[in-house]
Amino acid sequence: MKQGVVSFLSNISYGQLSQLGDVAASLANRDMIDLVRFGINEIFSANLKQKNIDFKNFPTDEEFSGFTSKKTSEKDALRDSVHKGISDIMVRVKNKYGISSPDYKRFSSSNMYDETDSDLVRTARRVSRMANEYLDDLYEKGLRQSEIDELSNKIDLFDKSIEVKDIAVQDRDNATQKRAIMANELYSLISELFDYGKQQYVDKDEAKYNDYVIYSNQTSSSTAPEPPKTDDNTLPTD
Repeated sequence: MKQGVVSFLSNISYGQLSQLGDVAASLANRDMIDLVRFGINEIFSANLKQKNIDFKNFPTDEEFSGFTSKKTSEKDALRDSVHKGISDIMVRVKNKYGISSPDYKRFSSSNMYDETDSDLVRTARRVSRMANEYLDDLYEKGLRQSEIDELSNKIDLFDKSIEVKDIAVQDRDNATQKRAIMANELYSLISELFDYGKQQYVDKDEAKYNDYVIYSNQTSSSTAPEPPKTDDNTLPTD
């Protein structure tokens, strides 16, 4: 069964989440003695710290997006070269046999500019095969075996580039899902810690209590307006 798309559950940015992870790790170590009754111990602290490190080191979407764009551009450039190779052959076929001739129609390349990448590969291979078959007749028009072989090589490269681009897109999609899963796991630990911290200090230490009331905009700009405080004991979410 196909799994659903995973989304990050908070409205804060990934950069803000990493900063909150740093704060949370520091608070967990500072207040561990007080919070041990809630299960905040060295294991919890180490787990939180490691998840934050792993999240920080995970490649960003921009890295995957840039790589995908690069592979798409390379694929498109090869597509253009295949178009040119087909066109160079077809102009000779046209002038040898005529555009309405059965021989011209056997090549069947008139829709190549509108075809999908995979269909263009199929068309290009057909033109290459027909060019070999008609090479003797088209020799007088300047067609040579080396030109057909060059087109065949471009087709192979183009065919491979389609696969490489598709893999790049898939890798980006998978990374987007993994990044969201990692973010949710880290956010869950942070939220749990903040719940315990507020519960521990709500009537004991106002300063420490406030340390656990962290809003998303406090991680971005010190001049950003602070939203009204709420009565819930969790970080703001969507």
